[in-house]
Amino acid sequence: MKKYPLIIALSLLLVVTACGVCDNDNPTVTTETTVQTETTQTTSETTTIVTTTKATTVTEQPETTEKTMEVTMDNINEIFSYEYYDGNYEDFNRLFLYCFYDKPSEMDLRTILYHGMGKDFNNTMNELSEEEILSAGLDIEAVETMGAIKIPKDTLNDYLKKKTGLTIDEFENIDMKLKYNEQYDAYYGYRSTDTILQPINFKSVEMNGDVYTAVYIARDPIKYSEITCQVKFKVNDGVLQFISNKKIEAEE
Repeated sequence: MKKYPLIIALSLLLVVTACGVCDNDNPTVTTETTVQTETTQTTSETTTIVTTTKATTVTEQPETTEKTMEVTMDNINEIFSYEYYDGNYEDFNRLFLYCFYDKPSEMDLRTILYHGMGKDFNNTMNELSEEEILSAGLDIEAVETMGAIKIPKDTLNDYLKKKTGLTIDEFENIDMKLKYNEQYDAYYGYRSTDTILQPINFKSVEMNGDVYTAVYIARDPIKYSEITCQVKFKVNDGVLQFISNKKIEAEE
């Protein structure tokens, strides 16, 4: 019976020893695991690349609609011809050669506007009421026969500004065959059934700065003799703006 305690004691000793072996094995595993973990836990440095884009500012040039025109001996007779007019009254340059002036304000508007301002401003009885015709100081029968001219004041001012640099009120002689009517804010007159166009032939043209000087031969409307004249003008956006028109020599 005394052997059983000894056996039990030995058994307990074996169990404790075995546990100790197990505890000694575990630190090894733990150590390997710790090392492995430390090895895998690496610090990753993040490199941020900043790309600076230099903005290039492109300044857009505004589109120009200005018309350019050079006047030479090759085209000046055409520019002052009746055919060059072609319905655009701003190109009816010949009219500004039928009166003489040292400066634009001396122009004779009665002569320049002898034909009104072209077909766009010619009216018939069907286009104007009797009330408007009478208010404008026109005769109904005369309008029925010849037709009437009606030019809004703003339109006429715009035209004269382009061709002379002046508006109506800046002219010294505004005694036109066209008469202003305040009620309709327009100029009225009868259509011309005749013409004042005369033969013209240019002899020379030269440019000094932005001013053209041209010499031409015309026919005196009274004596029917040839006269030598000189006209000065500029070209603004393809439109001739007149400065002066003088008689410089007359043939006997």
